[in-house]
Amino acid sequence: MAWPPGPRLFAEVSSANKRFINIRPNNAGIMPRIAVGANEQIEVNLQLPENSKGDRVFVELTDGGKFVDDANRGRIFTLGDDRKISIPIQSDHRPGYFNLLVRQAGHTRTLPLWVGPLPELATGDPDNL
Repeated sequence: MAWPPGPRLFAEVSSANKRFINIRPNNAGIMPRIAVGANEQIEVNLQLPENSKGDRVFVELTDGGKFVDDANRGRIFTLGDDRKISIPIQSDHRPGYFNLLVRQAGHTRTLPLWVGPLPELATGDPDNL
């Protein structure tokens, strides 16, 4: 899989009963969809190994969800020595998508989060759509 343009980014998502590690964006900058529960507290850990201490990263929640410690939809994080960010968020109460966008150095990465069970994929069978 080719990396998208811009700095590399790895993510880990964990909740009380699930953990997804080594999540990477595809060549379009989109990571795999992660299923979470309604109103579930989630910890998103981002690692930006090619960045430097002091680099700033803007993280935004779109379409729902919220940062645990405040109601803002977006905030700026400053990377420390380990070039990692830990973001506690709470999922939305409504089923469906909400996205976590990571913007840094002119590039955007998207982590799609899905509240509720993942929908079945259409098989092409008109009786199963």
